[in-house]
Amino acid sequence: MYYNQKSGNGQGVNIYVVDSGMNIDHPYFEGRASNFAKCYTNLDGDCYKDYTGHGTAVGGLAVGKVVGTAQGANVTNVKCFYNAGKAGKRTNMVWVNSALQDILNDHLAKLKDKPSGWTGSVVNLSWGDDGNRDSSTAKLINNMYYAGMTVVVSAGNFRDSGVSADSTWPCNMNTICVGAINKNYEQDWYSNTGGNVTVLAPGTDVYTLDYDRTSIHHETGTSFASPIVAGIVAGFVGWEDMSNGDVDDVNKARARLAANMLTNILGDKEGSSNLDGSDNNFATNGIRHKNRKLNNPYVGVGDVIESSTYIDYNPFGFKTVTGEISLYGMAATATHKGATTTDAGSITVSINTAAITNESAALATDDPTIVFVSNSTTPASTPATTPK
Repeated sequence: MYYNQKSGNGQGVNIYVVDSGMNIDHPYFEGRASNFAKCYTNLDGDCYKDYTGHGTAVGGLAVGKVVGTAQGANVTNVKCFYNAGKAGKRTNMVWVNSALQDILNDHLAKLKDKPSGWTGSVVNLSWGDDGNRDSSTAKLINNMYYAGMTVVVSAGNFRDSGVSADSTWPCNMNTICVGAINKNYEQDWYSNTGGNVTVLAPGTDVYTLDYDRTSIHHETGTSFASPIVAGIVAGFVGWEDMSNGDVDDVNKARARLAANMLTNILGDKEGSSNLDGSDNNFATNGIRHKNRKLNNPYVGVGDVIESSTYIDYNPFGFKTVTGEISLYGMAATATHKGATTTDAGSITVSINTAAITNESAALATDDPTIVFVSNSTTPASTPATTPK
């Protein structure tokens, strides 16, 4: 996965992971992980510590040694979810929106100060819900777009319950929404589908970092497909230094992702001929793409894109919505084992450096579920409802 075999790809890029906390001292982060400057919740005892493993696993797939797709990028731990035990991982919209605004402000400060070596910002959100919320989060994500920040999100894990990614948040915002495939290159049974799912990546049995030890383990869920794509995007951002702070940075990153995808090679675990509306696009970093030019790490390096200030510009048909936000609860699911080199027609695709095995981790439907509570600074006293 390296563009630069010495330093790793994604150099100079900062990936903000808004999640359940992170073990930034895991040796596979190699000192490239840090805590965000602000605290949003310490109701489980700590502003930054990961008590569930979800955030550490997500961060690992983005930047971790061996398992990550951007092994030269930095990752910032932005903890917005606390561990409520059997009640699941919880947050509220005050914390989420405050974190997104502060992340945007941090990015804007970097644009102003231009710290040495910094090449741009990517945000990963591996969660969501289908409850009604106000439109402030959509506006914040749009503001990130205008400031040149690419936001990557997971599609959700409730396909078997009839939940569509077209009605879930933040998949239905100005984001790159990622579904999950298994080792057979099939959109898996749990991965939410629909037109908002514009790219798919490995999400079933992928290796990533273990939060309470120094080892790696495997996870399953769209939560873990999303950071794989976030890391791929970080590779494009870092190589071409997309730190101008405008929509062209995001448009360029999306265009590079589109140019390096493999199209119409995926099947569907449930037998749908059209992936139930998801776009048949498989994410790659382009290093083995048949259209890559000699001495370039991926397709499209340096290509000029159409300048645009339109919020709904995107090469994949991303959708921007206004009004009420639909949120859905996403399980913190099991574990995933990455693929090495796999033939897809005449193109050899390198997914990551961990080998696929025949061992499988089932989707842990009994794992803690990310649930949104009231817009107060304290948890709601009433139990969360079951996702639809």
